[in-house]
Formats: sequence, C-alpha cells, structure tokens
Amino acid sequence: MSIFQTMLMVSTVAGLVTGLGAVPTILGARVSHRIYDTALGLAGGIMIAASVFGLIIPGMEQGSLWEGWSVCSSVTSGCSSATVSFPIFTVSIDSGAGTAVPTTARP
Repeated sequence: MSIFQTMLMVSTVAGLVTGLGAVPTILGARVSHRIYDTALGLAGGIMIAASVFGLIIPGMEQGSLWEGWSVCSSVTSGCSSATVSFPIFTVSIDSGAGTAVPTTARP
C-alpha cells in the first residue's frame, strides 16, 4: 500500500467516525448532563495529551535545556492562570432575569 493510499484510508475512516459521532445530534437525541460532562472531560483529556505528547515533548527534544525550561514554565503558568481565573470568568444564565451573571455572585 502506498503512502497516499494509507493517508486516504486513514482520513476516510476518521471522517466516517466523526460523522457517526454526529448522528445523535442530527437525530435530535437528548443527552444527559452526565454523559455531556463525561464527553467534554474525555475530549479535554485527549487534547491535553495530544498537546503534551505531540507538541511539547518533541519541542523540548529539539531545543536546548534553557528552551525546555522556558516551555515548561510557560505551560505551567498558563495552566495556573487558567485554573485561578476559571471561577472569575465562569458565567451562567440567571433564569429569573435572563441576564448573564458571574457564578460566584449567585446566592
């Protein structure tokens, strides 16, 4: 099998599986919050693993020790600031007034 045929087959399978994942949305099926939260957590974990194993580690291998430490400190500071600012910027819809209010301000 040539490289082109392999690429075509893998991308076709990925497209079909993506379409299969969209079937519940197309059919209008209701998804519980538990399944929705689980799917979001799974997708987030996959993206974090892809960024760490696919981007950060190979980038550190290509650079010097100083560059590796700067990448690690940048990632750590980004994750820390996201963790700290998450409660501040989380917004939910107040069902009574229909306006967006910060979650921490709700009784």
